[in-house]
Amino acid sequence: MAQGEKKFAGRYQINRKLGEGGMGEVWLAHDLEMNEEIALKILPSEIALDSRAIQDLKNEVSIARRLSHPNIVRVHDLGREGDYYFITMEYIKGITLLEKLVQLRERENRNFQVDEIIKIAKPICDALDYAHQCRIIHRDIKPSNIMISEDGKVKLMDFGIARVVKDTLSRISQTRIVGTLSYMSPEQILGEPLDARTDIYSLAATFYDLMAGKPPFASGAVEYQILHEMPKPIPGVSKLVNAVLMKGMAKKPEERPVSAILFYEQLVKSEQYEKGVDRTLKIEKTKGLTNKAKYMVIGAFITSFLIGFLVLDSFNGWLLWKKEPIVKEELSGTTPGGIEKQQLESNETKDLTITDTTKKTADTENSDQQPSKDKESKPSIRPAPTTVVPTIPPDVTPILTPALPDVPPPLTQKELEKMSGYLKVSPSPPTTVYVDGVMMGNSQRLGALKLLGGPHKVTLVSQQYGSRNVYVEIKAKSTTNVSFPY
Repeated sequence: MAQGEKKFAGRYQINRKLGEGGMGEVWLAHDLEMNEEIALKILPSEIALDSRAIQDLKNEVSIARRLSHPNIVRVHDLGREGDYYFITMEYIKGITLLEKLVQLRERENRNFQVDEIIKIAKPICDALDYAHQCRIIHRDIKPSNIMISEDGKVKLMDFGIARVVKDTLSRISQTRIVGTLSYMSPEQILGEPLDARTDIYSLAATFYDLMAGKPPFASGAVEYQILHEMPKPIPGVSKLVNAVLMKGMAKKPEERPVSAILFYEQLVKSEQYEKGVDRTLKIEKTKGLTNKAKYMVIGAFITSFLIGFLVLDSFNGWLLWKKEPIVKEELSGTTPGGIEKQQLESNETKDLTITDTTKKTADTENSDQQPSKDKESKPSIRPAPTTVVPTIPPDVTPILTPALPDVPPPLTQKELEKMSGYLKVSPSPPTTVYVDGVMMGNSQRLGALKLLGGPHKVTLVSQQYGSRNVYVEIKAKSTTNVSFPY
């Protein structure tokens, strides 16, 4: 196409070429009908010869048009002019990350620094997370597909379109197009089903390239290395940042972060840890330790509380016993049997409680003694044996020490394990999980939650579906699954 041609497809005024590669040419054009500047991408002529490629391209453009995000380049339309298909899209006045890397190496003899990567990672991960929630996978993330505008905005472009072009050219030429092989995930190379985690791999490989100055695998048997080897750590970059990148480029998808936002958070925390800003970095390793430690702390607290209660209660009872007053007997006048008060006071040192033996002796003496004939007219002055019951003075209040309650022993760790089950919340869509009013975290990072058996109130909060409550019955040694919506 000649620069300065008046019209293309009867609507677009061609101004100048922006770029050229194996996937086609990109021109700056002016949309005469909408009166705005656009980027016009003319695809290779081979596309028009492949009906399968044309249908795939229509599908990808239709999907890309649904995306509306400030960090994603908008796709306008797909058209045809003669033997060429073309795509019109939003024009971004700026450069790609690949071009920015070349500038840094030429002008400053360096690559991207960690803090620069984190600055551009946030909008990229936001855009990817939005696309993944729309069930759209990019499948071709690389430095040349990420742009930085003159005002500093980061934009992600070519959702799925470049893959269609590449697959078509590979199928027609019977050779593999290796332009983006260095950023492809193992499952892409093997032709396996893809999900959002394949974009996580490509994004980690892109950040590796920008900080190391070259892709993770750039020479030799690249396919074999992607499938069986791990990249070498980037010199001059901290171990934690390298660890986050290696986790993003794990060979198995299930070993990578489940979302772009989680990948970004781990990257930020690793950089903050190195600077001493945040000492709470937690890179995903094994799930379940947090819940186990939580139950151990609860068990220790309950045990300490019960022991403290028993010790305090025993000490209180001892104090009351030490302070208990001695209750003495008070008698006024004479006893019903005629014994004077003075006679009783002489025996104060003796125990006031008459034992069974004393009772029997008194009864025997009373039965053996009979009144004589000469004294029958005189009343007997010998008192009948009586049982003296000590009285409590009115000014003394009896203090009773309560009996200790029967406190069951605290549950052991093994007993807690036997009574516990698991709650698993579906990670999609991203949902904030509350159990019995306590926030447990985001469903994409929780895994299986260990809970004591019994009913629990689970509250799920999602931006897409709002807030809902569900009551679940946790059974010991079993897993209960909850999805949202349900």
